[in-house]
Amino acid sequence: MSQNKTQKQRYIHLDALRGFAVMGILTMNIIAFAMPQNSYFMPNLFGPASASDAAAWIGNFIFFDGKMRGLFSLLFGASMMLIIMRSDAKGESSAKVHYSRMIWLIIFGLLHFTFIWFGDILFLYGVMGCFAYLMHHLDAQRLLKWGLGIFISFTLLLTITLGGLLYQKYSAESSQATSTEIAEYQSFKDEFKPDAEATVAELDAYTKGYYDILTYRISEEWTTPIFSIFIGITETFPFMLIGMALLKNGFLLGRSSANIYKKALVYGLGGGIILNSMIAFIIINSGFDIAIIFNAIQGWSNIPRLMMTIGYAALIILFISANPFNKLLQRTAAAGRMAFSNYIGTSLVMSFIFYGYGLGYYNEISRMGLFPIIIGAWIIMLLWSKPWLERFHYGPLEWLWRCLARRELQAFRR
Repeated sequence: MSQNKTQKQRYIHLDALRGFAVMGILTMNIIAFAMPQNSYFMPNLFGPASASDAAAWIGNFIFFDGKMRGLFSLLFGASMMLIIMRSDAKGESSAKVHYSRMIWLIIFGLLHFTFIWFGDILFLYGVMGCFAYLMHHLDAQRLLKWGLGIFISFTLLLTITLGGLLYQKYSAESSQATSTEIAEYQSFKDEFKPDAEATVAELDAYTKGYYDILTYRISEEWTTPIFSIFIGITETFPFMLIGMALLKNGFLLGRSSANIYKKALVYGLGGGIILNSMIAFIIINSGFDIAIIFNAIQGWSNIPRLMMTIGYAALIILFISANPFNKLLQRTAAAGRMAFSNYIGTSLVMSFIFYGYGLGYYNEISRMGLFPIIIGAWIIMLLWSKPWLERFHYGPLEWLWRCLARRELQAFRR
């Protein structure tokens, strides 16, 4: 079986960006593997945070939280657009190719969620990808306007909505607060205590065997994929549209002028870091108050998140353009070509490290202590991806996905 012609044409910028994204997203996902879900929001869930854990939380908030997920969404939109364009160029039905891919991705996502990890994003990407196709015919400028318009509109809506939580907080803490106001806000805060029912249930389930974890996920977390669609509409979907636009105008392919990338780097990454640092100062000054954190993560940091996502893309593209044959870059690009396999592989490894049916380190390692594990996972991705692709056309899961979507056996071994 001969290699498909389109497989020969790779875009180093897309592959390397995807590699950075799949590696970087673990910096945040590992919290959901290693600790109860509320730990994502609170470094002080189980008592006053140590200086190192507080620093780790703030560092993740400023530099990683949502940015790698955003980059991943941009790249998904861009790759999706590229496949649609290639299908049209070959005279295939791009709708048939695309929706077959998305349906199988949704199935993979549900299997991943059910049997491996509750934090799956494949289901969300498959659903949002179905909607994004409806706008693939738009030119880059209109895609960009739609993406930015949807994202900014929902950001304003979320900020206003979460402002009600701040009002509740300040009303409960004022000298004129009524007993009802105090009780209502205290009830909200009680949900983020270590003895809260949800946290206790998580600790009990994830320190047990596989059957107990599977039962808990099916009975208590089954709404998670459905709820993720709300996040998808507010962030993932518009980021996909922006990624489609940046593929069409050549930005993600390294075809824009160096001046454009430098401006995106300075104003996007630099400006986003400044804004996020200001928000981080407010969080620290509040003593990591949960109402402030909710507003910061879900509302205030949205615009800086988009700025930094574009800025990171510009930074990586500038590096790629200057060092196209860098050995580390080539390995990162290989990891990006196998992003699906690396993503699922990471879930298998991390769930084994932390869950009760594996090594059982759930809620046993500090935030700062998780970084060596993250770095170890990065090293594994970089070490195995390139040698694998020297022997095979695709990563194992990429090959399976392609076979199922195309409904025919694809070339595998080189």
